[in-house]
Amino acid sequence: MVYTPPRDWVPAASVLASQLNEQVRDNENAIWTGTTAGDMDYYSSATQKSRIAIGAAGKSLVSTGTAPEWGYPSLPGCLITNTATQTIEGGSPSASEYAIFNTEDYDSSNFTDLSALNTSITIPSGMGGLYNITFSTSVLYALTAVGYIHFRIVKTTGATITVIGGDSLYWSYQYNAAFKSVHASMILAAADTIRIYITSFMATNTIIGPNTGATTTYTRLSAYKWA
Repeated sequence: MVYTPPRDWVPAASVLASQLNEQVRDNENAIWTGTTAGDMDYYSSATQKSRIAIGAAGKSLVSTGTAPEWGYPSLPGCLITNTATQTIEGGSPSASEYAIFNTEDYDSSNFTDLSALNTSITIPSGMGGLYNITFSTSVLYALTAVGYIHFRIVKTTGATITVIGGDSLYWSYQYNAAFKSVHASMILAAADTIRIYITSFMATNTIIGPNTGATTTYTRLSAYKWA
């Protein structure tokens, strides 16, 4: 039922039954949409309210862009992937470079543009807060080699670079491929960037990403906002 804006009354005016029905009965029905415990109402137009029934246990009220509905809110964040291998140059005593990415799997709020910069996730305006950051990859190395490679999650704020997490992968002949993941939680501000700084302590090159024995283990970097 559509709500009708109240009319102005004047002294001694005649009141018709149709006017009372419109101004009192119909308007009260229009703003009283609930029928069951837990119901809520919302404006489905500028002059009309609609009912939304109580949702299932555990669901949250989310927006479709035009109306509320029950669902599961998605976390703001970004997931980027490198579906190809990346060669980390060997050096003496060590060599370092940033992990690169070629695919944007998920981006809720314009976190990054791989066509402009393929090594980082950038926190967009208005999205500062507490983030969970995860990096994962597989590493291919020579069976005859003993060595290790170090992965660091670094935050860049302006010209300042800060290490916020990291770990190393060490091998000693047993295998020629291994998996590695690194995690960190950090309060990030708008315009901060997250990258993975890789340091190889091998004299020869090391390959990360999909390889023999791990053909679908892509290199991935994600940042999701929790608060």
